Amino acid sequence: MTSSNSIRNNIAVALDNFDRERALQFVRKTKHDLGFYKVGLELFLRYGKNLIEEIAKEDVNS
Repeated sequence: MTSSNSIRNNIAVALDNFDRERALQFVRKTKHDLGFYKVGLELFLRYGKNLIEEIAKEDVNS
């Protein structure tokens, strides 16, 4: 049987169609249920590494 933590660590969600606020809001709501987030090229080009740093500050994998 697989633990829920193990399953969580295998789920990634793409944030490609979000703006900055919606992406951060989504991460805050789901960070305890999901293991990874993918920031697509368009989102990265629009908001840069600052968005990546903000997502990282949410302590997703805790």
